[in-house]
Amino acid sequence: MRGLMLSAAASGLVLTHEYNDNLNDTAALAREMKRAQVNVIFVSAFELDAVALWFAVRQADLPLKAWVQIGSESYLRNLCEEGYSGQAVLTVNRTGTIRTAFRTDTLGELYDIYQAAYLRAHNTRPSLIADLSASGVYMLLYGALPQIEGEYTSETVQAGLTGLRNDTQSGLFADTLDFSSGAGTNAGASVIISQQQGGETCSLSPTGAATCLTRLSFPTWRERALQEAEGLACDVDY
Repeated sequence: MRGLMLSAAASGLVLTHEYNDNLNDTAALAREMKRAQVNVIFVSAFELDAVALWFAVRQADLPLKAWVQIGSESYLRNLCEEGYSGQAVLTVNRTGTIRTAFRTDTLGELYDIYQAAYLRAHNTRPSLIADLSASGVYMLLYGALPQIEGEYTSETVQAGLTGLRNDTQSGLFADTLDFSSGAGTNAGASVIISQQQGGETCSLSPTGAATCLTRLSFPTWRERALQEAEGLACDVDY
């Protein structure tokens, strides 16, 4: 499966569209959504497919209350650069913006040391992916390994993690630790919900570390067109 569209209305989930290869005939899909009175769309797809659906839904004048992108939202930046408004679009991802104050309060001077070391090594500030890797190492070193007795082997680490739970937000993305299920994965890893606001991205969650001051309502397509006509589609650099 290459992509997935989930559509919801006031009555709940009303339409699921799975597809392989390319998303074809988006106009017909948009009309089907309108007949089903869809007002929320969850999108997990490659960039060209998501863009095609975006314009089809716009052409159909679907009265959306939310467009939720699962994973990469690079096409939204491209739309913005081309003068189209992605205002109020939501993104669900593993990374996103986190308040600097949260990181400095949680990691202390270690956060400054990490940033300085990365800058020296790469001549640029850490990317979100670099932050995600660094956060995983931090959570392992400071959250998990201190709970392990004896030498660090695959067996002792696995035994030490099994059942481990700590609900305190930590790391660079306000994660918690939860290995209580015994599945070997951290169920406490944060999910970052972000929103396009004024041409830039801010985060709505996790609570206590988010950067958005408020959540914007999804504009109508007419309001969005007026924003674009006034040059407000992308007034802040990404």
